[in-house]
Amino acid sequence: MKTKHYIFILIMGLLISCSKDDDPQPEMGWFPAKITKTDYLTASDSRTINLEYNTLNQIGKIEITRTETGVKDVFNVSYNSVNQVETVQYSSTDPSSEGIRTYTFNYESGILVSWDTETVAHNGSIIGSGFRPVDYAHPTYTIEGREIDIDLYNNISRMKGYINTASGYLFVEKFIHRRAEAGVFADVEPKVPLQILFTVQLWMGIDLYAFSQYEISHLQLPLETIRNQDGQIASVLTTSGNIMYAKYEYEYERREK
Repeated sequence: MKTKHYIFILIMGLLISCSKDDDPQPEMGWFPAKITKTDYLTASDSRTINLEYNTLNQIGKIEITRTETGVKDVFNVSYNSVNQVETVQYSSTDPSSEGIRTYTFNYESGILVSWDTETVAHNGSIIGSGFRPVDYAHPTYTIEGREIDIDLYNNISRMKGYINTASGYLFVEKFIHRRAEAGVFADVEPKVPLQILFTVQLWMGIDLYAFSQYEISHLQLPLETIRNQDGQIASVLTTSGNIMYAKYEYEYERREK
């Protein structure tokens, strides 16, 4: 009887083991959690960018820490019921910060058509507000002269904005050349409001890898890509000739997709 009992236990163990082997394994993705920028020409432009995600793997928070001063700029992102970016709330530890600014995005038939801004001072009073229309004619979104071109998956192929120089505002146009290989944000769905806000409004396109799902080979300057043993982009160098302008290093969070 003991022999039969042991055989029964052995068979049950094998069945349970086979059942576990048949269970589908969750598909995992690589989500950028930290970007460290070292700027070799302008030390004040060196920074660390930390990203957090919500339960749907959407970007929920972007925190930018300036290396020289330790000042933190924080962007909290919320989404509506159809997974569109609804608001971005910006705050800063910079002593000159006026308060908290909220960007609210408006859509028609799934297309971004405008955004509202409101700035609330630290004492709770409203000190600024505004409205900005957004025009869309495939593949271009335009807001106050700034432009981005996107593909069917909202990846940027061109961005145009202006920067403040000693002689006044200067329009700059950058084309993004990419390869078919996976980019830093390969597992993150691009969102148009974040594309516009960070790439041409705040002019941080390369700092956030333009949120690209594809490997970028050229964004105004050639980009040299180095991958880790898992095949993810570990670092990117921006160079021209023998001059290295900046280095970007990436750390990832493994998450279920």
